[in-house]
Amino acid sequence: MSSGLEQLLDDVLLNIIAYVEVHLSPTLKEMRRLSRRFSVLLTPPLFSSFTSGAGNNSYISLRQCHAMISDISAHKTTVFKHTRSLRINVDQSSFTDDDMVLWINLWTTFVAIMQSLTSFTLEVGPEGIDDARTARINDVIRVISSHRTLKEFNLIAHSGYPPPELSLQPLSGLHAFSLSWNLREHLNSNLTAEVSSLLGRCPNLESVFVGMIARYNMHWILNPQPLSALIESWSSLEGSLKLRKVTIRGVTVSSEDLIPNIRHFRNLKDLAIESYHTLVDLGKIFDILRKEDIHLRNISITALHPPEITEYISSFNGLEGFFIESYDTRDDAPSLIHNLFSALQRHCATLRSLTIRIDRISSWQETSRKHIAENVGLFQLLEELDIHVHISAEDVQMKNAEPLLAWLEIATQFPALRTIRIRPVRKGPGIEPSLRRISWDFRWQTVQDFRRKREFTFDIILHKY
Repeated sequence: MSSGLEQLLDDVLLNIIAYVEVHLSPTLKEMRRLSRRFSVLLTPPLFSSFTSGAGNNSYISLRQCHAMISDISAHKTTVFKHTRSLRINVDQSSFTDDDMVLWINLWTTFVAIMQSLTSFTLEVGPEGIDDARTARINDVIRVISSHRTLKEFNLIAHSGYPPPELSLQPLSGLHAFSLSWNLREHLNSNLTAEVSSLLGRCPNLESVFVGMIARYNMHWILNPQPLSALIESWSSLEGSLKLRKVTIRGVTVSSEDLIPNIRHFRNLKDLAIESYHTLVDLGKIFDILRKEDIHLRNISITALHPPEITEYISSFNGLEGFFIESYDTRDDAPSLIHNLFSALQRHCATLRSLTIRIDRISSWQETSRKHIAENVGLFQLLEELDIHVHISAEDVQMKNAEPLLAWLEIATQFPALRTIRIRPVRKGPGIEPSLRRISWDFRWQTVQDFRRKREFTFDIILHKY
């Protein structure tokens, strides 16, 4: 490296590195080897986040475990003092008991030296873990909880059964907690009690996620988890939480969960209540928010027909993001769609993200397009638009691209738009498997022609079936 670069200020050099990484594609790891100065500058961002999986592809890393533990214990490496985010995937499918012991010992050693750690994510693989291995995972969690810097804990259970006898007791003082799973039944009583107890030991909690990993798995839940059992400890807290973000997915929630805990929701800004089956109390929940003057910035829901929802949206200004993915045909009434877009006009000065995911042939496609086209000039800050567009077999045969082109023309009129996502409609009469390929080819060619003919700065992301 030339002496000129050596003399540059750190901020200037980091900006150069950022440009080179984007435009010339060397990795941070490669640039770190250029000189001692580059190494000093790049080591913190390079090791700020660390992810490691355990399973079929980890045989080499397991062979290296002893050497890594030795190096760490002998202080031959100090790079992990910069690690702020750690993600570990524990999958027992290809592990012997000795492998598991070695793996856990490695992470116990690693975690002990990660003194800047603020976020820890633990993934349990599809095969789950037995009692003995759960006990070793608990050892890692105990070491993790000794870090006063830890603010976020995420537990992801990919298996159909949550880890038995998992202990969260040492953890406390979190600012963010997430528990996601792929369960058809509710959590076992032990894990429910552990979560409830933990949530009662976090007086500075700001963000909570509980529920299914993915929305598309919500439909096969047989016995959903009640939210009330998970937040039971909140009613006995002396002080009030300052929750700002709450996501509930595939979990049963009612207005009775909100009423005794309303003091914890006074600062709420982001709320997602997502369920495959329309929750009986969804309207009541939004009615409580309206009466308590709790004004959200971001809303994510899976039903619209309770009238209290649009009444709530109409009651204030300042919404930045709105997301709906409806599974209920009661939401298809044109009057409901009209009321929604009339309500969203109150937020035209602040709305940045709009997602309308109605994956069935309905009045949504035509009515929502009409409303947005009529009021496109109002939404000056809209950056993200996500919609479904239906192209029928007849449209393909007649080369009628109007349903798609109309949305693309609308998109060009949003001055701040960065991305439009266009998804096909997959459910409804006339949508056969044979349509998928010909529709994709037609839609893709339509977008390519539009790119050639028109000038615009936003990205078009076209989704397949």
